[in-house]
Amino acid sequence: MRRPTDGSVADARPDGDDVSANNKPLAHGRQVLRPFATMSTAHVENAEGADGAGRAERIWQVVADIPAGRVATYGQVAALAGLPGGARQVGRALARLPADTRLPWQRVVRANGASALPGAEAQRQLDRLQAEGVPLTAGKADLERCRWRPGEVEGAHPAGGPRQ
Repeated sequence: MRRPTDGSVADARPDGDDVSANNKPLAHGRQVLRPFATMSTAHVENAEGADGAGRAERIWQVVADIPAGRVATYGQVAALAGLPGGARQVGRALARLPADTRLPWQRVVRANGASALPGAEAQRQLDRLQAEGVPLTAGKADLERCRWRPGEVEGAHPAGGPRQ
C-alpha cells in the first residue's frame, strides 16, 4: 500500500489503477495507468520517484513504443526505462499484465533473441512476432535484423551500411 501526496490511503489494484479509499482514481502529481486492456500510449506518463509502480509504468511506456516488426531485449527495455541492470524488473512488470492487454509484450525477448517464456507461451510469442514480420532463425528473433533502435529512421541503416 502506498500513500499518495494528498494524504488519503491508496490501494494498488491489479488492473493498474491507484484508487483512494472511496474508490476514485487518485491524482497526485502524475497520471495513473488505466486498465491495460484499453490502454494507449497517451494514457501513460513517466512516473516520478522510484516506487515499484513508477518503474512498471516506465517499463510499459518503453514496451508500448516498440514498433511492430521490431524487438527489444529485457536489458534494453530496462536501460531505456532508466533502470540499468533491471532486466528482471522488466520480466516482472510484463508478467503482471492481464491476458487481454494491448501492450505488445511479445516484442521483448532475451539477449539472444529467444523467448523467456515456457512451452506453449514461447510458441505463442514467436507466432505473434512472425505475424508482425520479425525474422526468426532457429526459434529466435534475428536481433541483427530486427532489434529496435529508438530514433533510427525505419529502413535506414547507420552510415549507409547494414545494421550493426
